[in-house]
Amino acid sequence: MFELNTATNLVTAFVDDEYFPPVEEAPQESHKVLKVYTATWCQPCKLLKQTIANANLTDSVSVLTVDIDANMEDAKADGIRSVPTCILYLNGTEIIRRSGYQTVEQLRHFVDITLKQI
Repeated sequence: MFELNTATNLVTAFVDDEYFPPVEEAPQESHKVLKVYTATWCQPCKLLKQTIANANLTDSVSVLTVDIDANMEDAKADGIRSVPTCILYLNGTEIIRRSGYQTVEQLRHFVDITLKQI
């Protein structure tokens, strides 16, 4: 769930009952989001969550974690067939996706190299 404070133009995200603090909306031409589909029962997903924290990606993208069991309609709409799955969006358009566990180096490469090629 997202809430937009129209007075401050800040977006607050609530996913899987986790609170993500308000993030100032980026200019449209540079809005980059890494959407990560996970499940609480998935061991590679648990490992990837720590990997994302260690990769320090927040300087280059906004990271949104979505639990497939709690958000089945979102997972279905995005065609998720396995977890973990990372989808990189630029201005709301899917650029690339990758499924399975990734190391810090693989995840940084996936995000940074892809964005440099666009």
